[in-house]
Amino acid sequence: MEHAVGQVFAAIVDTPLAPTSYWSPESTHDVSLLSPRERQILTQIGQGRSNKEIARALGSSPETIKSHVKSIFIKLDVSRRAQAVLHGQLLGLLRTG
Repeated sequence: MEHAVGQVFAAIVDTPLAPTSYWSPESTHDVSLLSPRERQILTQIGQGRSNKEIARALGSSPETIKSHVKSIFIKLDVSRRAQAVLHGQLLGLLRTG
C-alpha cells in the first residue's frame, strides 16, 4: 500500500502544471477565481471525499457537485482531483496542513 501511495504522489508531482490565464507568479492570490461554493467543494475534495459524500455534507445532489467539480477543473485548468487540490493550495485557495 505504501508503495502505491508513493507512486500516486510521484505521478502527481511529476505532472507539469499547465499555465492558466488566471494566475501568474507575479500576481496576488485571486480568491475570486472560484466561487465560495467551489472553494467549499475543493476543500472537501482535499479531504478525500467523493461527490456523494460532498453532496450529503453540503445538502446538495451528486449531480450538482459533479457540475461544480467540472467547473473547478476548467477554472484551474486541471483534469484530476489531486491536481485541483494542488493548484488550489499553490494559488492560496486552500489552506495547507
